Amino acid sequence: MILTPVQQRPRARRSEYSKLDFKEDYGVHWKEFRQQLWESFSCLFSRSVWTNAPFITYVLTNGMAAAGVVIPWTFVYDYVRTEWLSGLDLSTELNSVAETQLAWYPSLIGLGSCAGQILFGLVISKVHNPLKVTNRRKMNGLMYVFATVLFLNGAMTLAFTHAPLPTYVTSLGVSGTEAPDLFSTTAGSVFAAICFLLGMTDGAFMTILGPMLEFFLNETNFPAGLGISLCFTGAFNLAGTLLGARMQDALGSYYSANLFASSLPLGGLAIFLIFCCIYYRGEKESSQVDFDTTEA
Repeated sequence: MILTPVQQRPRARRSEYSKLDFKEDYGVHWKEFRQQLWESFSCLFSRSVWTNAPFITYVLTNGMAAAGVVIPWTFVYDYVRTEWLSGLDLSTELNSVAETQLAWYPSLIGLGSCAGQILFGLVISKVHNPLKVTNRRKMNGLMYVFATVLFLNGAMTLAFTHAPLPTYVTSLGVSGTEAPDLFSTTAGSVFAAICFLLGMTDGAFMTILGPMLEFFLNETNFPAGLGISLCFTGAFNLAGTLLGARMQDALGSYYSANLFASSLPLGGLAIFLIFCCIYYRGEKESSQVDFDTTEA
């Protein structure tokens, strides 16, 4: 429902139920359904969709971010495990205890994603009202939010890449007990906070998807645009996972994969900003020329 344009969201009224005739020919309804389904599929190949420069740019940059998002989330457990278990006898029972605590890191990214969807949902509701958009040919507050999310995601992935990792041995030295404590060290607590904040930026991409498509596309092309966007996002997710795993296998370290993940949203940010400067500045100058011609 959140991905559906405001104008298309159903609002049932009691008075409408009384007007329904359940004895109507179901063949008529089936014919209407097939026609609507065909029209929706035909929009997938519509020229107005594939020549929509803002939409295509958004799909590309959002896809690049999706490829970067999936790398830390997928490999964070093994990434921390290699450092956390260094110096620990893998045959001891404490090994299983430590590995159990490591599951908190991917979980914190997931929890951060939930929090990010709520937070940025509130932010978007304050800076963007689709019913008040009168000119889609100029920069919108929603686009500034998307650019900010791209920057924050790249910055948090860089922090994720360069932050020191906690180790099991140092955690015992701090706590002074024989039981491992994941958050007993500064490194463990800071890295946990980074994972949570990184997850918040991941959730922001999910929240902003629907409003961005609604801003770039009309009601007719919205379903096709949503399908295209989700298809490309899934493809980039898969590509990011495969590339991250390949880099780890080839180089024997997750550092290069994480660094590559941080470059993707920052590269997407650069592409998005350059496009906005060229496209919307050109639209503004074109509108100014038309205005001057009209005045003359």
